[in-house]
Amino acid sequence: MNRILRNIPFAILIVSLQIAWTTSVAASGSLSLSIKTKHTSGSRPRPKAAENYAKSKKLLARGQAKLALRKLSKAPSKLLKDREALVRGDALMSLRQTGPAIKAYKSAIKHAQTKRVALRGARALVKALGSKGQSKQQLQYINVLLKEKELSRRASLLLEKVTVLEQLGRKHDAARTAWRILQDYPTDKIANTAEEHLQRLLDKGAKRPASSEKMELARIRNLWKSKSYKRALRALNEMSERAAHLERTIILEKADIAGHQRKTDEELKFLLKAEGMTLTSRQRTKALERIGRLYMRKDENDLAISYFTKLATQFPKSRRVPETQFLAAWLPYNSGDYSAAATSLLSFAQKYPKWIRRPEALWFAAWSGYLSKDYGIAKRALAQILEDHPNSEMSLWSYYWGGRIEEIQGKKERAKKKYREALKIAPLGYWGHWSSAALTRLGEQVVLSPPPITKIASIDQALRQMQKKRPITVDRGIALFEAGLENEAFDELRQASKSLSKLKNRRARIMVAEMLNQLGAHNQAFRMASQITKSGTDLASGEPYSWRAWRLAYPFAFEQHVKAAAKEHEVDPLLVLSIMRTESAFRPYVRSPVGARGLMQVMPATARRIGRSAKGGRKHANRYKQPASNIWLGTWYIKQLLKRYNQQLPLAISAYNAGPRPADRWLKANAGRSIDEYTEAITYRETRRYTRRVLETYQTYRRLAGMKPYDLSQPLIEKAPPKGAVSF
Repeated sequence: MNRILRNIPFAILIVSLQIAWTTSVAASGSLSLSIKTKHTSGSRPRPKAAENYAKSKKLLARGQAKLALRKLSKAPSKLLKDREALVRGDALMSLRQTGPAIKAYKSAIKHAQTKRVALRGARALVKALGSKGQSKQQLQYINVLLKEKELSRRASLLLEKVTVLEQLGRKHDAARTAWRILQDYPTDKIANTAEEHLQRLLDKGAKRPASSEKMELARIRNLWKSKSYKRALRALNEMSERAAHLERTIILEKADIAGHQRKTDEELKFLLKAEGMTLTSRQRTKALERIGRLYMRKDENDLAISYFTKLATQFPKSRRVPETQFLAAWLPYNSGDYSAAATSLLSFAQKYPKWIRRPEALWFAAWSGYLSKDYGIAKRALAQILEDHPNSEMSLWSYYWGGRIEEIQGKKERAKKKYREALKIAPLGYWGHWSSAALTRLGEQVVLSPPPITKIASIDQALRQMQKKRPITVDRGIALFEAGLENEAFDELRQASKSLSKLKNRRARIMVAEMLNQLGAHNQAFRMASQITKSGTDLASGEPYSWRAWRLAYPFAFEQHVKAAAKEHEVDPLLVLSIMRTESAFRPYVRSPVGARGLMQVMPATARRIGRSAKGGRKHANRYKQPASNIWLGTWYIKQLLKRYNQQLPLAISAYNAGPRPADRWLKANAGRSIDEYTEAITYRETRRYTRRVLETYQTYRRLAGMKPYDLSQPLIEKAPPKGAVSF
């Protein structure tokens, strides 16, 4: 590949992939992959509605294409017309009846009720048209597929486009498309095949893609974004030898690579070198901001402020100025000078009244005033949030902390009024839970008892309670599940939820979520219910459907594994669920950008250390990606963190996310403070939000279970960890 990259110039007319969904096709009318949802009414589909379809799929999987076709032709189904057309097309292709297969695939696309069916039909059609030699239509469908943003295996489809263009005699376009693959997917295995195609096309007389350093830089960016850092740096060094005039750009690219690798000192070195060169205004403003942020990361605040000031002085109209001036105003807070921070942040908020993050600036001004006990400035900042940004999430914070200040000043009735406002807006939100605890502390009992658990509606009952005209995907999902085709059933019900959300039919969406839960699609049911539930205000009326949605949004997922691990390690299973819900949203095999795996997001290194430390842990460490072992490892770890921090839950939660060392620092700086104050004082933004979410989720789980909420009233105590406490 490197041989071709060195020999090929790099200016290229980029072949646009943004082809409209609907393309005119002379032979077949209008080509479209859009979904037109049908509706139905009446009772549920008959129990055997998808039986023939399911049997035909099994027959085809066994290689019995003729029997599969006969099974479909016996009783054509209107309910599953598109899916049956797909199977018919596949069966006909296996029998080498390409013409009828093409007709079947087009029918599948025309009648598709889910995007997955439409895409599956289009991909099959591309292959069928190719075997029939209909390259023009094949190219049109390829272009339509490439429009889909969530399309999988895009590189392989582009490679297929190269072949089709070559068959059409468009070797120059084919060469450009092959080069596009090398540029956009330089680390993909398909890049090697694309390279071979490109060389062959050049040998046949295709025009070389014209040279452009801009295109080469784009390829290099794709390399380091794919974590091929060594290849990217090697390519930059080669470019610097033949293009000395690009020195500043190359240095900035190297700074980007160092930043992507989190090499702060190296990134700073390259940026400082670039700053001494002649840069464009855009490059210089970006460099000044980045240098200031890097000095912030190194806790060299004076240098950070000097670069932020330089940016504001040299480029006063830059869109980067408000953000960097906010950071400059915030730095005294980071240094612990809360009085100065309150003044500087409030001054900043007055100077930039239309800045998008102004509510956050006002909040930090209020919080700094609270910490420095300058309650006057804190109240002023909180009042500005409520007056100028009533719809901001900061408004809830303002009500709660406004109540806390009133309570500290002995104005209990004013405090209660503010707590009630927060509770009214979000009774099951983070600040709603805190307000409930505060009102209880002030002698005003808050009761939010769920009604008795009612039996979940049967599928027949759910259908009757929906509107007369419901999306046909509901019926299709039921029929497919009863035929044993679970994945296809879930696909249909997800599409049903999308259709119902557009109609704003909340009750029907809850019914679909319950169906998913009954059918075993717990993650899909949870996701749908989480979209329906918001702040908890819908529970005030006691309307049963709201409670149904909330219970689905807070499920007892992986119940057997959670109960077993919680019992063995003596941890509240609801706490395990709260961490699991926050970490992975109950996706058992999810992988984070940093490599954490599974339901409890266990790092491989952490799993190995637990395996060496915990009795019986080795077997679980060896299969830490599996749900049962992942839950066991995560539950053991949270138990050890609770021991380390003397059962102080907020500390254990923040340490689960950030590790014990940062949590130790936060405890030392906030010993004696209340839990709500500690959480706000966590300096890592991600951990601060994480701790809030887990506490909110845990309190909500307990309330939905009819249990007393976790006691939030105890101040944090700094105490030496017990002997043998975890340190990782």
